[in-house]
Amino acid sequence: MFCPHCGTQLPDGSAFCANCGSQLNAAPNPAPAPMPGYGGAVAQPTGSFDIKKFLPIIIAVAAVALLLILFLVIRPFGGSGNANLRKLVTMEPEEIAQTLDKMESVKVDGQRVYVSSEEFGELLKDTMGDFNKKEAEQAEGEWAFYTYPEARDLEDGEELTNIYAIKVYASTDELTCDKVLSYVSDLGLKAGTYACYVDSEGEYAYITSYTDDYSINMDVRVDNHATITDARIYTDEGYALEDAIDEVESAADALEDDMEAWDYREIATNVK
Repeated sequence: MFCPHCGTQLPDGSAFCANCGSQLNAAPNPAPAPMPGYGGAVAQPTGSFDIKKFLPIIIAVAAVALLLILFLVIRPFGGSGNANLRKLVTMEPEEIAQTLDKMESVKVDGQRVYVSSEEFGELLKDTMGDFNKKEAEQAEGEWAFYTYPEARDLEDGEELTNIYAIKVYASTDELTCDKVLSYVSDLGLKAGTYACYVDSEGEYAYITSYTDDYSINMDVRVDNHATITDARIYTDEGYALEDAIDEVESAADALEDDMEAWDYREIATNVK
């Protein structure tokens, strides 16, 4: 072997150069660690944060936060995306105006109508609610309503007297009173005490009902392409609840008396 410093020939295994005294057995430089993805994994430092382990938790927390935000945003009109008219008829005038300001509206035959979507508003203007098959399928689940007097024009101390609302179902199945009650619920309303009947063909139904806060008269009709619910919701001021009670009781009595004569398919009432 030769000294790398002065070139003197030395016995193999020498630790020092006999000529210049340089140390000859220094440890070699360590080999570099392989790059990630090129032949070997680099160990995580002790105590480091591995985001992959916590990613499912982070995603779950984000999803819950998003659902909470959506709930708070749509809360004034809850349920399955439909106008919760029950809340609207019990709001103060300023609350009603603020709520309606957030909603889509169109003018249909000079009347401001609040709609579930801009597309449905345009469809209403074009069809006036008389849908063909394709339009009925497009309108599935859509709703619209207008108020009287116009809710945006209410002054302090005034109340809505009534709301007119429709909802569309792309179905032509025969009607039952259970279906009618579900349609009332779909609008965010409660039937309360009610009397209902379905005609002999199962294509028309009517329900009249009242609660402590409002009363409802609703027609349901089935045409060739859709089922349309047409509800009138009256507040205490607009339609005296005593009158609603009398109407429901009278309707219940009349339905029972006339069922055979009129050949009703079904009558349902919870009037005692």
